[in-house]
Amino acid sequence: MTIHINDKEYRNTGITSYDFNSDVEMIVDDYAFENTDLVDIKISKEVILGEYVFKDCTHLKYVEFLEGCKNIKEGVFENCDIHTLTIPVSMYHINPAAFRNCHVDNVIYNGGYNKIKKMLKYLVDFKYENICVPNDKDYYKSINKQFNKDHKDKARPNSLLYPKSDNTAFNLDSYGKLIMSTKLDQLVQNVEIFNMMIWNLMMMWEDDETIPLIKNKLNEIDFNWNLRFFVVPEKYKSLRANLILRGKSDKEVERDVLIMKLHDMTYITQELIKQTQLELIKIGGK
Repeated sequence: MTIHINDKEYRNTGITSYDFNSDVEMIVDDYAFENTDLVDIKISKEVILGEYVFKDCTHLKYVEFLEGCKNIKEGVFENCDIHTLTIPVSMYHINPAAFRNCHVDNVIYNGGYNKIKKMLKYLVDFKYENICVPNDKDYYKSINKQFNKDHKDKARPNSLLYPKSDNTAFNLDSYGKLIMSTKLDQLVQNVEIFNMMIWNLMMMWEDDETIPLIKNKLNEIDFNWNLRFFVVPEKYKSLRANLILRGKSDKEVERDVLIMKLHDMTYITQELIKQTQLELIKIGGK
């Protein structure tokens, strides 16, 4: 049995959902869902996508290619603004123009950091904010090692532990109120800390203590107005409702909402780093 979706079949129709998680062969022709209102798609290895299938789908936020998917053709996600893109290890080729004029907040890849970095490097007019590689422990060990090297003289009380290459730990409180500081080195530390918290949520979320501990720490942070403006509660309420509709467990919902919030915090911190660098240049700093 084969499901066949014809060329431009749903184009400009405003359709909001479609099941691409098929266990039988599904052929989706060129431009089949162009300019529709799809929000969340999960694509199985049985689906064969043509070119420009999801072009101009500006409502599309969650795209997950399941294990077994091998390639993405030209223009499939042209002019899209995606929040989370999940790419499987089986993916071996992405057409350079597959994500033309596309922005992605978070790329999740279950293989190695260097491999996905190289894969994304050759994409045309493509921008992304963060890469998550939950299974690449060596990558996170290298971050931890560098963090220890850069901050070897800092006190590291044991109230909040993270996996470390040298079995040591560090504490958020020891670096003061996050984001409020305009010091460049402080902002860089914040990005590293957020990445480590994301690592915990990706790798240790089933531990009953991980999610409550991180939530408590985030509640203690005194955000400045920039972060308050960016991290909007309604945004996470909408995400939570969407995840519940997708059938995720309560713990998975809490994990995904926290990860999204941390990615947002990372993004705005990176913007503050850019602003701080500009200010340093103006006053003759480095």
